[in-house]
Amino acid sequence: MSDIATVNDHLVELESELERLSNSVDEINAAREAAREAVSASQSVLSTLGKVSTGYDNLYKSNETLSRRMHDVLDSISQVNFPSRLDKLDNTVSAVSIGVQNLATDFHDLARRLEESNDQIGALHSALRIQRWMMFSVLGLLTIATVLSIIMR
Repeated sequence: MSDIATVNDHLVELESELERLSNSVDEINAAREAAREAVSASQSVLSTLGKVSTGYDNLYKSNETLSRRMHDVLDSISQVNFPSRLDKLDNTVSAVSIGVQNLATDFHDLARRLEESNDQIGALHSALRIQRWMMFSVLGLLTIATVLSIIMR
């Protein structure tokens, strides 16, 4: 074979090899771009995980605060002696009820006494009218008697 044929054969092999290298470079570039996108997505996921972690920490702290406050409230409620307080309220309500009943009785007695006094005042008024009439009559008779005695002398 001639040198030209050998060079042509080597050129064909070299061209074939360069074509394979070009395809490999394209695949490497595509892989590089995919890796960049994966890194960007990973950074986004890590950022989101950081925010979730911060939110969880804040929620945990809020939950602890709420738990402490609820415990304090429950302690306060458990310290209240409800039976004793209810007994005091019952006694107070009973005392008020008795006071209202006594007041109603006093008002009834007062109304009855006012009615009796009114009746007595009416009777006294009638007696005074009769007494006044009698006094005027006596004075009238005395006046007539005096006038007659003066006339008859």
